Amino acid sequence: MGLLRALKGVSTAAGAELPEPPKAAKPEQNKSSRRLSWSPLSKGSKEAPARPEGVQTNDETSKAGGGEAASALGQLLRRAVGCDDTLHLLDLSKPSLGFAIMPMAKQLASLGVLAKARAVQAVWLPGLELTDAHAPALAALLREHRTLQALCLERNGLTEQGLLQIAAAASGHPSLNELRVEEQKRPLSGAAAAKLLDAMEATPTLARLGLGALRDDALAMRWTELSQKNAAHVRKCAALRKTSAAGRRVQKVGPRR
Repeated sequence: MGLLRALKGVSTAAGAELPEPPKAAKPEQNKSSRRLSWSPLSKGSKEAPARPEGVQTNDETSKAGGGEAASALGQLLRRAVGCDDTLHLLDLSKPSLGFAIMPMAKQLASLGVLAKARAVQAVWLPGLELTDAHAPALAALLREHRTLQALCLERNGLTEQGLLQIAAAASGHPSLNELRVEEQKRPLSGAAAAKLLDAMEATPTLARLGLGALRDDALAMRWTELSQKNAAHVRKCAALRKTSAAGRRVQKVGPRR
């Protein structure tokens, strides 16, 4: 009943224009980026996933009312918690969803719903004015959603206090491959960067950690080493999965006569 109440409570106002969501790209260096390069690890795809279905374009948004925006977000969240296996990526930065202009209580309720969306593999939350008040819900999303592969939190208002909570929740995550926190309103502190790198070290699947430009040479070197190490681990695991899948296909077909 609590989940249904959270879904019913998601609503928004009309008439606000929000930032465009990032497009897919490959962040090969630890530079400030507004792009997320996630693709489903389970399929080994090199292509960026399609945008979620059932979401209006910007042109459609300009003609739509707040009720339609609320309906679009509500439907999207219902699909997510309903284990819609076609909904791998949720981009809540789209203007048509109105997430950024929701009351905080409803934003937090929406994040709580996402923690239960097991079929969703990537969540985009860039440029949504998220603050440390959102950090507990974001940390809970990481702790409870153990099959999540990518989380983008770029261009928000998270500070050291919130980022430390997120780092602790990300540490040891069994499937997280990409976490992006660069371009917050305040510069990334050394303590937050160090804890995020600790989380990266404790999470071998975390091959992409977006921190932006690191002024501390030791932290920058550590980021480079961990990025290379974890990327090698991910490639090795992908190769093992491919070999295992090929072996199963051979067993299924059986020996040739």
